Amino acid sequence: MGLLVWLNGNVTKEGITADLTAMKRVGVGGVLIMETDQGAPLGPVPFAGTKWREMFHHVVAEAGRLGLQVNMNDDAGWAGSGGPWITPERSMQKVVWSETQVHGPTHFEETLTTPPTVAGYYRDISVLAFPAEEIIASPKSQGKRHLFDAMPNRP
Repeated sequence: MGLLVWLNGNVTKEGITADLTAMKRVGVGGVLIMETDQGAPLGPVPFAGTKWREMFHHVVAEAGRLGLQVNMNDDAGWAGSGGPWITPERSMQKVVWSETQVHGPTHFEETLTTPPTVAGYYRDISVLAFPAEEIIASPKSQGKRHLFDAMPNRP
């Protein structure tokens, strides 16, 4: 399956035919069509408009002529994951963390270091604390000694 990326409406029937013909020639069995922006200037074929649908009909007809399959991402964007209308708290997320070593037993009432943020967004989901039989440096500690993993039977 090849990727046929239509960059922000910059697509032509001639380009579609040339791309599909080249894919068929090298043994690609089909295409996944994706309309993406990626900072490209706006082209003459806006997503899902009349001209865009004409291009889609053309790609299906050409693929049929060449014996190729056609799949399509059904929205503008990279797998629907973003756009200027998506605020950071509604965007794709990842789990981040910080590490704090506390010697105890003790009562701890300090503010924990905020983990790295993406686009200035961060939200707590959990705080984990566990006893350590030994202190193991994590890849994030950059030479400092921090609690990383104290699971007994750790390889």
